[in-house]
Amino acid sequence: AEDEGHGGDRLGLAGRLAAVQEWHQLVYRVVQRGLTRSEVASLTHQNVLERLPPHLEETGKRAFAAYQEAFNTGLAQIPQFACQRNPFLTESGAVDLSGSKGTGQKLTAKTPLSFSVPSDESSA
Repeated sequence: AEDEGHGGDRLGLAGRLAAVQEWHQLVYRVVQRGLTRSEVASLTHQNVLERLPPHLEETGKRAFAAYQEAFNTGLAQIPQFACQRNPFLTESGAVDLSGSKGTGQKLTAKTPLSFSVPSDESSA
């Protein structure tokens, strides 16, 4: 069973780094340049999947599914961010990307890329 509680098996998260790397490689293959803050806010993971060349569609679906699982499991194990309480966790430690602390919104294909890739702030 997966441990989605606070602290959990952080060493186990290291095994998910390959999923993160593979998804990011596909994102940057589609984008091929730095993204501004407004671009990462307006593009979704689904947009990336839709822009993959046909020979990478199945790889993209598999890579995103692995990334999605890694993100949602991993984020739940990071109770602090920049010396403050992680704003994307509910009081019980569940992932909630809405920031409203109650909807339980996890990363999906419809989630903006801003949750997954850095933006080029100088281009914003």
